Amino acid sequence: MKILILEDNPDHAELIEDACQSAFKTNTNLQAFTTLEAGLAALQAQAFDVALFDLDLPDSNVVDTVETLTTLDTPVPVVVLTSLNDVDVAMRLIHRGIQDYLPKEELSPVLLERVCRYAIERKKQQLRLEARAQAQQMFCQSLSHDFKSPIRNIGQLATMLKDNLAERGQLTDHDQHLLQLMEQRLDSMDDLVNGLYDYLSVDGMGLQMDRVDLDAVLNRVLSGSEWVQNKQPVIRRQPLPGVQGNASLLYILLLNLIENAIKYSQGEPIIDIAWSRQGEHAQLCVKDNGIGIAAEYQEFVFQPFKRLNTGRSIGSGLGLAIVSRIVEHHKGRIVLQSRPGEGSTFYVSLPLAGD
Repeated sequence: MKILILEDNPDHAELIEDACQSAFKTNTNLQAFTTLEAGLAALQAQAFDVALFDLDLPDSNVVDTVETLTTLDTPVPVVVLTSLNDVDVAMRLIHRGIQDYLPKEELSPVLLERVCRYAIERKKQQLRLEARAQAQQMFCQSLSHDFKSPIRNIGQLATMLKDNLAERGQLTDHDQHLLQLMEQRLDSMDDLVNGLYDYLSVDGMGLQMDRVDLDAVLNRVLSGSEWVQNKQPVIRRQPLPGVQGNASLLYILLLNLIENAIKYSQGEPIIDIAWSRQGEHAQLCVKDNGIGIAAEYQEFVFQPFKRLNTGRSIGSGLGLAIVSRIVEHHKGRIVLQSRPGEGSTFYVSLPLAGD
């Protein structure tokens, strides 16, 4: 059993090593480190069966270590060593993918052996599920991409048929109506395929996080959206800040929020876009004058393919699900406030870019 131990307290480290030697009596290889930097470097360079991590380290306090562990990409199962006062922190880490935690005050060879064995099995199962999910996602993403060409070709053929019938004077009102219905159905299919592709692509994008000028992204959205160009909404906006994020994903986020506001507007679309500072985060506010959403339905709006019974069948049912996934990837938060007949306001929290 090859075990990485990250603990800066010599007395604690000795107790942990003794427990490991007693728990795994044969072929035990222990490598101990005292700083997060050294431990992570070893974790990347070598293969370990399990890693035991303390949270409060000389080069990383508890908050920073927790942040690092929530984004750690490693096939090695991680068990967090805590004090009894850190159990809540450890539970939050487990919800974010860490395999288990072990209070130092309760450390014993029997408990350590059981926790490590369970952590290894959980990690194996997690990796199998992730591989299966990735394969399914790639298949669906490829399928949605492949659907685009035939949908486009059918649309072109429908247009050619309509033009040919019109040139020969054989296009009746009934034919015109049927062809318009065909175009509408094709547009709906195209929205669905594009939405599905975007939804599946969120996890697959390489999340290069840089300083992003959110105001410049908004300008691109407003100039590039067909819904904005066709409906000409009234946009009342404040200058937006720079945030830390992925420019491509943030473009998709703003595009979906604004097009959602236009699609469900009452009369002339009016959209207010503002922001406020909330500690180290920017809270973006997008408010519309739409039909609004009753309280009992609001928990469903961020789920894929969930359309509310509004009498309108617009879009793919994926727009807000895409927004929610993008916010999650930015470690942000999205909140909806809405009442029927009074429009909706979406609050999106994103990390501010450093100076």
